[in-house]
Amino acid sequence: MRPLYAYWARTSGLPLECIHLLFGGERYVFPQHTDSNYALVMEILLAHGVPAECSITCMEADNPRTVRRRQRRTRRCYLI
Repeated sequence: MRPLYAYWARTSGLPLECIHLLFGGERYVFPQHTDSNYALVMEILLAHGVPAECSITCMEADNPRTVRRRQRRTRRCYLI
């Protein structure tokens, strides 16, 4: 995702003040984690700050025990 966000930041005139960013995924990682899309967007696409009108919604933090249980279940399902 890093190359995509970097490309958008360099080339697009995305009207960030009109965008609602939604973050979620097939697995939960903390927003500060290096695998987090949220962290990448904040570092690259929104490096100069978040426009006041831009809306950001993140998946609520799960209980770590629930996260581990979901990860184990996902690994079994996909033979990871």
